[in-house]
Amino acid sequence: MWGKKPKIFEDEPTIVEATHSEPVVREVASAPKAAASTIAAQMTIMGSISSSGDISIDGIVNGDVNCSLLTIGNHGSVNGNIIAETATIRGKVTGNVTARTILLAGSGSIEGDLTHSVLIIEEGGYFDGRSKRVADPLANETKALQAPTE
Repeated sequence: MWGKKPKIFEDEPTIVEATHSEPVVREVASAPKAAASTIAAQMTIMGSISSSGDISIDGIVNGDVNCSLLTIGNHGSVNGNIIAETATIRGKVTGNVTARTILLAGSGSIEGDLTHSVLIIEEGGYFDGRSKRVADPLANETKALQAPTE
């Protein structure tokens, strides 16, 4: 009503090119997103893990974690450094966390330094370390969000 355009929800980004005549809209090809991975509560990983997709950890990882979206469950644990777009910590992290957004839930704990754009610490969340806010924390992380090499 009143000339409002309907909201269009698309998974693929588009580019609109304005020329002297009519605007041209074309789709931008993007790589398919990797499937989400889960480390179950009964599992222990000895070594670093990397994914261009999402990782959910309910078990134990003794090594570094590099992914897009990281969720550590209430009983999950990471003993190593983390690089992610977004990290939600409900369990325990012993190591440094670098992410654009870090959410430390009330049940979570982090013992290490944080580098972030956005930091949210819920009541009850435990943090022991230094916090550094930067505009783009992943700018210097060349390995961040890359697909694993074989």
